[in-house]
Amino acid sequence: MIIADFLVRLSGLNFVAVSIIAGDKLILIFRSRNLRRHAGRIAHRYFGELGSAGGHAAAGRAEIPLPQAPAEIKLFDFDSIERWIERKLGRPGLR
Repeated sequence: MIIADFLVRLSGLNFVAVSIIAGDKLILIFRSRNLRRHAGRIAHRYFGELGSAGGHAAAGRAEIPLPQAPAEIKLFDFDSIERWIERKLGRPGLR
């Protein structure tokens, strides 16, 4: 959470997604400076079917149990997780 807060505050980015594997869950943290891009609704809309997800306008979170993670991602392959998140959100990052 601290990393997501840092990135959205100091980088000038309007929306940040950070992922981590903690225990038996894939955790996605969302931060938004643009309240029209409601971080909690985005978490719920795109990731809620896989686990618990929600939040409020500036902060959202999704917790996906590892057994429920889609087969298309390879756990502990962070490039794979990043590509999956980008596809789910429909807005691939710039490279």
